[in-house]
Amino acid sequence: MNELTLHAVKCLDDEDRRGDECRLEVRCDDRVVGVYRRNMDDGDTWPLGLRFLYEDTCSITLHDEETLKPDDSLGQIRLGPAGREHSTTVRIQDDPDALYEISYTMAPVAASRLAAADRAIADWKGHRQASPWDNMPRNLIIRQVEARIRDPKLIRQQGASLCGPIAVLYELARAQPERYVRMCREMWQTGKLEMMGETIDAPRGLLEDGIGRGMKEVDWMMAATIRNEENAIARVRSDSFNGLSGFTLSGAMKTWSWGLLGATAVQDISTERGGELAAIRRADEIVTAGGSAFLQIEAAMIEGGSDGRHMYNHWVAYDGGLVEEDGQIKFRVYSWGEVYDLEMSVQRFKNTFHGTVVASGIPHVGSFIPMLDLSASVILDRSHLWRDVLR
Repeated sequence: MNELTLHAVKCLDDEDRRGDECRLEVRCDDRVVGVYRRNMDDGDTWPLGLRFLYEDTCSITLHDEETLKPDDSLGQIRLGPAGREHSTTVRIQDDPDALYEISYTMAPVAASRLAAADRAIADWKGHRQASPWDNMPRNLIIRQVEARIRDPKLIRQQGASLCGPIAVLYELARAQPERYVRMCREMWQTGKLEMMGETIDAPRGLLEDGIGRGMKEVDWMMAATIRNEENAIARVRSDSFNGLSGFTLSGAMKTWSWGLLGATAVQDISTERGGELAAIRRADEIVTAGGSAFLQIEAAMIEGGSDGRHMYNHWVAYDGGLVEEDGQIKFRVYSWGEVYDLEMSVQRFKNTFHGTVVASGIPHVGSFIPMLDLSASVILDRSHLWRDVLR
């Protein structure tokens, strides 16, 4: 995976005497992922600050939009995989009467993100501080965090009913390792987490409790605390984790997508009345463009078992790879410490898939997906506490 950061466009010489009506189009792996417009005149600079993920190819095209004739191409940049991180400014001039500069940075995703996360780890190691957590040794937590930014699949629920928060934490460590490090550090040092204007506060009982259901310390600390914060009734404890206290509603997944992942747009797509294929295609679009998606499924989709439609009982992180052919469907999901390549009949998929929460506008990829901001409805989902029984 590669990451492109578009910094700015500068007009050195406009095409039209009265300025150009510029349209900037970004295409990643043969898909348009962003279209932006701005009027430009000689000497103007257009600050962007946009980030995109792509596998193999990426193109940046600038046009001057015309009213009575076809749009003029002002220039194009074509990019392949990034061998190493580098920044540059390129002049484009498809039209002899216009000259523009585009500045950007390319980097392999792993290299750029892990470097920032490693710096955050080093800073943590360099500052000693007491923790309110009774069973969370500092060096152990740091080692676990360091291991998880290199292999997010180490984040797992073990025997606890924490599939929802674990799926979101997996996405956080996978896509934003530096953010994951800083959040774990804040939680360990203070017992609190400032989550986009909302404070998550671990209660005294949880701070003094043991580790639940065989989980690793850092996974328990993060998942149990954020799950506890969303509970309307039962409190999270290490000895009572397969009951109501661990259940996750779609509203909580929306809250965590917004607060933990930093998404600016989150949408809950229910398929209780149909639309399963449209929903999984939307999830695939979001993830392909660099966002995140969480599927609300029956565990039987992964484990096997009945083909009949039952109550959904599991959350997984969608990992892409959607293929539909000959009545079969294929895709990947993360759950229980593994990435599963799933293949099944479309009918079995419809029986075991109940909806998705998709998150776009996440900081590491920029806001280039058409967005619906439904965060205002999150609190309403708690009224369905007895319907949304998840493990």
